[in-house]
Amino acid sequence: MILIVDDQPSNLRLLSDLLESRGYTTVAVRSGEEALEAVDRAWEERILPELVLLDVQMSGLSGLDVLSRWRNEASTHDLKVVGVTALAQRGDQQHLLAQGFDDYLPKPYPSAALLAPLECHLPTPKPALPRPSEDR
Repeated sequence: MILIVDDQPSNLRLLSDLLESRGYTTVAVRSGEEALEAVDRAWEERILPELVLLDVQMSGLSGLDVLSRWRNEASTHDLKVVGVTALAQRGDQQHLLAQGFDDYLPKPYPSAALLAPLECHLPTPKPALPRPSEDR
């Protein structure tokens, strides 16, 4: 499961649609608070996300705030978290990696190019079940 955290519904839809079209299961939430709750629930069910795409700049709890909480908890310390951000100035990537993100994905991003930098972090998608034959 891939957790997508972004306060912009259009970004959530774009990422969810793209990843689901490639066979990944996604859960989308719209705030840092919801991300913390989703991971807490997942931990209780023993099914932590295999990857988190976390918007860095959100109202309320920012992506940096959320990441800091996860990195300071033993149960979530090792989550793979990719920072998704409009910050694209020289040095921004290094800054985010130094803060504890596993990788960096700048916005805006063309949908076809989205998966390329993420491939090393993405779990293997589960094969789709064959559709029942309508010929009987």
